[in-house]
Amino acid sequence: MFFVRPVEMRDLDRLIEYAHTVHFINLPPHKATIEHKIDRATASFARVAAGDVPKTAGDRRAGLFFFVLEDATTGECAGTSSVTAGMGGHDHPNLSFQLVRARRGSVVLDEHTGAATGELEHTIACLFQDRASPSELGAILVPSTLRGGGYGKLMSWIRLHFIGLYPEFFATRILAEMMAPIDKYNDGNVFWRMVARRFINLPYDRADRLSTRTREFMYRLLPNRFNLSLLPDEVLASIGGVNKLTKPAERMLKDIGFRFTHRIDPFDAGPHYEANRDEIAVVRATHRAKLIDVLDTESANDQRYIVSHWPAGGSFRAINTPAIVDGDGVKISQEACSVLRAERGSELGITPMSIRPAVAADEPLPEVEMPSMRGVETIEMGRLFAPYHGRDHF
Repeated sequence: MFFVRPVEMRDLDRLIEYAHTVHFINLPPHKATIEHKIDRATASFARVAAGDVPKTAGDRRAGLFFFVLEDATTGECAGTSSVTAGMGGHDHPNLSFQLVRARRGSVVLDEHTGAATGELEHTIACLFQDRASPSELGAILVPSTLRGGGYGKLMSWIRLHFIGLYPEFFATRILAEMMAPIDKYNDGNVFWRMVARRFINLPYDRADRLSTRTREFMYRLLPNRFNLSLLPDEVLASIGGVNKLTKPAERMLKDIGFRFTHRIDPFDAGPHYEANRDEIAVVRATHRAKLIDVLDTESANDQRYIVSHWPAGGSFRAINTPAIVDGDGVKISQEACSVLRAERGSELGITPMSIRPAVAADEPLPEVEMPSMRGVETIEMGRLFAPYHGRDHF
């Protein structure tokens, strides 16, 4: 049986090994960085155990909840996922490019041609500075040998299960930044090379690593606003693309209520998804129940649940297991009880794995009507696009 628990320092070597197999910004192949993440996660789980709720958005930024999938037989780490309680803030905004459709027209050209040839649409990218410190879902990493067994879904949903149990430790907005296709042998991808690299004089990997420590160079050097119509078709086709390993995670998020915001990563143009914390299907369905009995046998008809337990003085654990929920009580197998270290009367967290909400439609692409450029001052254009730069997005 496999179960989920908080990361520990004994996982370090395996995490470094995983970090060398994929390109994830939140799991770089650097020992000191991963050690720092483990220490930070340990402190974050301890804070929840102590009931030390963050008082401000800035206080929430310290929270990192880093989960691992453990093989109960070997004790080895077999996968990871994470959620950061607060990304950015007033003095350290989270950055993206907000895409906006801008309509422009020429009355004279319409009259001259006798058709609506003077009406054009352009997509404008606005550097969006999010100072609200939203919570962010980190990448999921499950080895190919375990895919197809429900472990990817478990590692995806465990973050939302945890948020559902302890919502006060997280923001009301939850972000998920999807990883774009990256060619580590060819300096990032085409969007980086044709756009961001023209403003940031660093190779992709170095800029990517630096952005985890500071974003000052990004909002000082990246363009405040630019017209995507000026880019080659190859670049336009790449915008909002997701790499092959991230596709399943993207599908799972869309299935439970996350929507594309038409904001993209400022380096690689990967899409940003977002949902209101209390409207996410998994969060809404998560609740607590007492362990009232042990199942003698498991029936093929028993519904599967994420079931978690956090004993006093112990560590948070969770599994995907058949269970019978009866009002405020739950029944699970003796094996599940042993792995969770739960006994009759223990308070458990439960989330049904059978949730099938309607897939949410993407957010509509924001639109602005462009005025005639004759006599329009630059400051007026700035005001027109101001809502899409997010500087006041608190």
